[in-house]
Amino acid sequence: MPLANASSWPNVWGGLSARPKGDSGNLFAFSGLDGPTVESSLAFVAIFDPSPYSLIFGTASKRTLRLHCPQSENGTVLVSTGDTFIVECPVWGAQTIQMAWAEHDLLVGETPADGPSLDGATRWSGSRSQANCSVSADAHESLALCVEGSNDSTRWALAISVGGGSADQAAAVHHALGWLEQSTRTVDTVISQRLKMYADGGLLSNLPAKYRRLAGKAVSVMRVNALSPEGKIK
Repeated sequence: MPLANASSWPNVWGGLSARPKGDSGNLFAFSGLDGPTVESSLAFVAIFDPSPYSLIFGTASKRTLRLHCPQSENGTVLVSTGDTFIVECPVWGAQTIQMAWAEHDLLVGETPADGPSLDGATRWSGSRSQANCSVSADAHESLALCVEGSNDSTRWALAISVGGGSADQAAAVHHALGWLEQSTRTVDTVISQRLKMYADGGLLSNLPAKYRRLAGKAVSVMRVNALSPEGKIK
């Protein structure tokens, strides 16, 4: 995607193994400023793993989504907000790993090579789609990771549903596949929507250039901690 107005975008990756308990404390989740959240019954929130650039999800059974540059080399982080992440991998030249939250229960991404993997997931055989799907389920929720593409371009979607039964697992797979199978939906489009608050200059244009990235980080923290009205909080 075109990286215009990049001086306003936070770009410090949060996977710091030196922090207590080995985590980053860097929340990565859908913002209630962009649509409904369901924090009361289905909290789908991640933090960055110390290993670049994987995500640990704070579900009932913690799961890790494994993402890394080829040969496990560290890349150059271009964007790191509470809901969008882009890193340029050295082996791929100008190619990137990129991901963003499409909905509160759906994370989407794209890589130019092999897609991510979900710890503890098993192959889902109930779909005729060209995408490869795997599911990790327990009594509380089901996570489905669906990946499609070739060695040159891989798109993926990670979805969650309440409950671990076969119908719940199928619902998570259907949600992930539903996004991948819509040709009008692209990761670039989702990322552009999530970065609009930074890129259009509305909030940051009056600041000196040296403060825009810092202000962008403050915006990012505000966004990831914003929930939509639900439960007792109307």
